[in-house]
Amino acid sequence: MKKYIVLSLLVSMICACTVGCKIDVNKLASQHGVNNVSDTNSDVSSIISDNDDTESTEEYTASETYYDTDSSQTDASFDTSAYAVFYVSGAASVPIYENENGTKQSAILKSGDRTYLISSSVTGYTFVYSEALDGFGYVDSYFLTPDYSEVTKGETYYVTDDNTPAYSDKYCSSELFELNRNDAVSVMAKVSNGFWLICDKNGTYGYVSMYSLSEEKVKKKTESKHESKAESKPEDTAPSDDRIIGFGDFPETEYSVYNAAAETGYLALRSEKSSDASNIIGELYYGDEIYVIDTSDVYWYVYAPSLGMYGYSDSRYIDVL
Repeated sequence: MKKYIVLSLLVSMICACTVGCKIDVNKLASQHGVNNVSDTNSDVSSIISDNDDTESTEEYTASETYYDTDSSQTDASFDTSAYAVFYVSGAASVPIYENENGTKQSAILKSGDRTYLISSSVTGYTFVYSEALDGFGYVDSYFLTPDYSEVTKGETYYVTDDNTPAYSDKYCSSELFELNRNDAVSVMAKVSNGFWLICDKNGTYGYVSMYSLSEEKVKKKTESKHESKAESKPEDTAPSDDRIIGFGDFPETEYSVYNAAAETGYLALRSEKSSDASNIIGELYYGDEIYVIDTSDVYWYVYAPSLGMYGYSDSRYIDVL
């Protein structure tokens, strides 16, 4: 299925791939303006044979010394010091190709393998240098992440609520599609800001809040104590969405404790899930405690103990400090 989003972090970078049989790495690299390659050809046929189309099931563990933070320290024949480091993620084994269309597989990279991005391609494949294979090739950009702590093997998670939005990037710039409760997704990268890159059963990519995903299927949708109490109130005193907005007692439902993380200015507490000067009902400052009750949207439903108020705040500026 056609992919709808492009990793913004890879716009100026390349895709990785190394050759499964003997190829001329000098010729392949020179097409991308890379000239500091060893005169010898790369032969990685020992890693994957031309006739072997099965995925490797060998357990893979990254070595701490192999994945050091100094990208210039390498025994490879290619000078990597000028290129950004990206790691293979999203599956236990990821193919690399000899062409930017991803039709001529040459070898296999494993989850956590380090690559150096040379250039990007309009086809969605990135040209990279693979340290593990000491060669060049193309890798699907969705299988690359800049932070080793975000690396996954494509673990399956399940959506916890209906109408869960999936966004175009980790900043939730625009909504692409919605997922429903117990939809299975493959986690491509556990992005550090809490909006993980996922791939659904149709092969569509998007960013979803980690709090809307579960390692197990949700047996039933549970009702919070707060929602039960709100529904029992007289209709003229209950908000239209059964939530308190503004001043209210300490929450009786379950919540997680976070902090306001806006380093400049203030984090607005709002009456609605949108950014508008007219809906600001309170101001939260860096470090203020925030009790998070619902994380099913970009604007989280929260209780601010310093204000004694309920409302919505932008999740991008909420974190544990």
